[in-house]
Amino acid sequence: TADGTDTQFGVGFKPIPGLEVIAAIANNKQTPSSTNTAQKATKFGARYSMGPHTFWAQIEDVDTNSTCVTTALSCGSTNTVSSTGVTTATKGEMKYNWFGYSLKAGNNLFVAQYANSSREAAGSTDVDVTFLSLAVLHSLSKNTTLHVGYRKTELEQGTTTVEQTVFAGGMRVNF
Repeated sequence: TADGTDTQFGVGFKPIPGLEVIAAIANNKQTPSSTNTAQKATKFGARYSMGPHTFWAQIEDVDTNSTCVTTALSCGSTNTVSSTGVTTATKGEMKYNWFGYSLKAGNNLFVAQYANSSREAAGSTDVDVTFLSLAVLHSLSKNTTLHVGYRKTELEQGTTTVEQTVFAGGMRVNF
Protein backbone atom coordinates (compact mmCIF):
# COMPACT_ATOMS: atom_id res chain seq x y z
CA THR A 1 0.00 0.00 0.00
CA ALA A 2 1.09 3.53 -0.73
CA ASP A 3 2.00 5.68 2.25
CA GLY A 4 0.57 8.88 0.73
CA THR A 5 3.89 10.41 -0.36
CA ASP A 6 3.98 9.02 -3.90
CA THR A 7 4.93 11.50 -6.60
CA GLN A 8 4.31 10.99 -10.31
CA PHE A 9 4.84 13.59 -12.99
CA GLY A 10 5.03 13.40 -16.76
CA VAL A 11 5.18 15.92 -19.56
CA GLY A 12 5.13 15.65 -23.32
CA PHE A 13 5.54 18.37 -25.90
CA LYS A 14 6.21 19.03 -29.58
CA PRO A 15 8.92 21.73 -29.81
CA ILE A 16 9.16 21.61 -33.62
CA PRO A 17 7.14 19.89 -36.37
CA GLY A 18 7.86 16.17 -36.44
CA LEU A 19 9.49 16.02 -32.98
CA GLU A 20 7.76 14.67 -29.86
CA VAL A 21 9.54 14.66 -26.48
CA ILE A 22 8.48 13.11 -23.17
CA ALA A 23 9.87 13.17 -19.65
CA ALA A 24 8.48 11.36 -16.63
CA ILE A 25 9.43 10.94 -12.99
CA ALA A 26 7.83 8.56 -10.50
CA ASN A 27 8.73 8.25 -6.84
CA ASN A 28 6.66 5.40 -5.42
CA LYS A 29 7.10 4.99 -1.68
CA GLN A 30 5.29 1.91 -0.46
CA THR A 31 5.10 0.05 2.80
CA PRO A 32 7.76 -2.69 2.65
CA SER A 33 6.46 -6.24 2.36
CA SER A 34 7.26 -9.30 0.30
CA THR A 35 5.33 -7.96 -2.69
CA ASN A 36 5.61 -4.15 -2.44
CA THR A 37 8.56 -2.06 -3.53
CA ALA A 38 9.83 1.47 -3.23
CA GLN A 39 11.05 2.80 -6.56
CA LYS A 40 12.21 6.01 -8.14
CA ALA A 41 12.07 6.03 -11.94
CA THR A 42 13.13 8.67 -14.46
CA LYS A 43 12.26 8.34 -18.14
CA PHE A 44 13.09 10.43 -21.22
CA GLY A 45 11.97 9.73 -24.74
CA ALA A 46 11.76 11.30 -28.17
CA ARG A 47 10.35 10.51 -31.59
CA TYR A 48 11.17 12.36 -34.77
CA SER A 49 9.39 11.90 -38.09
CA MET A 50 10.60 13.32 -41.37
CA GLY A 51 8.75 12.19 -44.48
CA PRO A 52 8.87 8.36 -44.62
CA HIS A 53 11.52 8.16 -41.82
CA THR A 54 10.79 7.88 -38.09
CA PHE A 55 13.44 7.66 -35.35
CA TRP A 56 12.77 7.07 -31.65
CA ALA A 57 14.68 6.67 -28.41
CA GLN A 58 13.77 6.04 -24.80
CA ILE A 59 16.06 6.02 -21.79
CA GLU A 60 14.91 4.96 -18.33
CA ASP A 61 16.66 4.74 -14.97
CA VAL A 62 15.02 2.91 -12.05
CA ASP A 63 16.41 2.89 -8.51
CA THR A 64 14.74 0.38 -6.26
CA ASN A 65 14.74 -0.60 -2.64
CA SER A 66 13.04 -3.84 -3.43
CA THR A 67 12.56 -7.35 -2.26
CA CYS A 68 11.34 -8.51 -5.67
CA VAL A 69 11.98 -6.75 -8.98
CA THR A 70 10.81 -8.64 -12.03
CA THR A 71 12.24 -8.46 -15.53
CA ALA A 72 10.79 -11.85 -16.38
CA LEU A 73 7.55 -13.71 -15.73
CA SER A 74 7.69 -14.08 -11.94
CA CYS A 75 9.81 -13.44 -8.88
CA GLY A 76 11.73 -16.17 -7.13
CA SER A 77 13.84 -16.45 -4.02
CA THR A 78 17.31 -16.21 -5.57
CA ASN A 79 19.03 -14.23 -8.33
CA THR A 80 18.94 -16.63 -11.25
CA VAL A 81 19.02 -16.70 -15.03
CA SER A 82 16.59 -18.92 -16.88
CA SER A 83 15.15 -19.09 -20.37
CA THR A 84 12.62 -16.43 -19.29
CA GLY A 85 15.23 -14.00 -17.92
CA VAL A 86 16.12 -12.51 -14.58
CA THR A 87 13.79 -13.41 -11.76
CA THR A 88 14.84 -11.31 -8.77
CA ALA A 89 16.91 -8.38 -7.61
CA THR A 90 17.42 -6.64 -4.30
CA LYS A 91 18.15 -2.95 -3.69
CA GLY A 92 19.62 -1.96 -6.98
CA GLU A 93 19.50 0.06 -10.13
CA MET A 94 18.12 -0.80 -13.55
CA LYS A 95 18.80 1.09 -16.77
CA TYR A 96 16.91 0.71 -20.05
CA ASN A 97 17.85 2.11 -23.45
CA TRP A 98 15.66 1.63 -26.52
CA PHE A 99 16.28 2.95 -30.03
CA GLY A 100 14.35 2.45 -33.21
CA TYR A 101 13.92 3.42 -36.84
CA SER A 102 11.18 2.86 -39.37
CA LEU A 103 10.88 3.57 -43.07
CA LYS A 104 7.57 3.72 -44.93
CA ALA A 105 8.12 2.81 -48.60
CA GLY A 106 4.99 2.27 -50.69
CA ASN A 107 2.90 -0.48 -49.09
CA ASN A 108 5.83 -1.56 -46.90
CA LEU A 109 6.94 -0.54 -43.44
CA PHE A 110 10.50 -1.54 -42.44
CA VAL A 111 11.28 -1.43 -38.71
CA ALA A 112 14.55 -1.90 -36.81
CA GLN A 113 14.86 -1.72 -33.00
CA TYR A 114 17.73 -2.08 -30.56
CA ALA A 115 17.46 -2.16 -26.79
CA ASN A 116 19.69 -2.92 -23.88
CA SER A 117 19.15 -3.03 -20.16
CA SER A 118 21.38 -3.54 -17.18
CA ARG A 119 20.66 -4.33 -13.58
CA GLU A 120 23.06 -3.77 -10.74
CA ALA A 121 21.78 -5.15 -7.47
CA ALA A 122 23.43 -5.12 -4.07
CA GLY A 123 24.71 -8.56 -3.17
CA SER A 124 23.98 -10.16 -6.53
CA THR A 125 25.46 -10.60 -9.98
CA ASP A 126 24.87 -7.82 -12.50
CA VAL A 127 22.61 -8.66 -15.43
CA ASP A 128 22.79 -7.26 -18.97
CA VAL A 129 20.20 -7.85 -21.71
CA THR A 130 20.60 -6.90 -25.38
CA PHE A 131 17.74 -7.02 -27.87
CA LEU A 132 17.66 -6.53 -31.66
CA SER A 133 14.58 -6.83 -33.86
CA LEU A 134 13.91 -6.36 -37.56
CA ALA A 135 10.48 -6.46 -39.19
CA VAL A 136 8.72 -5.85 -42.48
CA LEU A 137 5.00 -5.16 -42.71
CA HIS A 138 3.32 -5.21 -46.13
CA SER A 139 -0.20 -3.83 -46.59
CA LEU A 140 -2.21 -5.89 -49.04
CA SER A 141 -5.23 -3.63 -48.51
CA LYS A 142 -6.63 -1.18 -45.99
CA ASN A 143 -7.65 -4.11 -43.76
CA THR A 144 -5.02 -6.80 -44.45
CA THR A 145 -1.32 -6.75 -43.55
CA LEU A 146 1.38 -9.41 -43.92
CA HIS A 147 4.31 -9.27 -41.52
CA VAL A 148 7.61 -11.04 -40.98
CA GLY A 149 10.09 -10.44 -38.19
CA TYR A 150 13.35 -11.46 -36.58
CA ARG A 151 14.44 -10.96 -32.97
CA LYS A 152 17.64 -11.83 -31.15
CA THR A 153 17.95 -11.47 -27.39
CA GLU A 154 21.07 -12.09 -25.31
CA LEU A 155 21.02 -12.16 -21.51
CA GLU A 156 24.26 -12.22 -19.50
CA GLN A 157 24.55 -12.78 -15.77
CA GLY A 158 28.02 -13.42 -14.43
CA THR A 159 29.50 -16.23 -16.52
CA THR A 160 26.10 -17.42 -17.79
CA THR A 161 24.76 -16.33 -21.18
CA VAL A 162 21.31 -17.14 -22.55
CA GLU A 163 20.60 -16.40 -26.22
CA GLN A 164 17.27 -16.57 -27.99
CA THR A 165 16.53 -16.09 -31.70
CA VAL A 166 12.99 -15.87 -33.03
CA PHE A 167 11.63 -15.70 -36.58
CA ALA A 168 7.93 -14.94 -36.97
CA GLY A 169 5.44 -14.21 -39.69
CA GLY A 170 1.75 -13.77 -40.05
CA MET A 171 -1.20 -11.96 -41.47
CA ARG A 172 -3.53 -9.49 -39.78
CA VAL A 173 -7.06 -8.94 -41.05
CA ASN A 174 -9.23 -6.20 -39.55
CA PHE A 175 -12.99 -6.67 -39.81
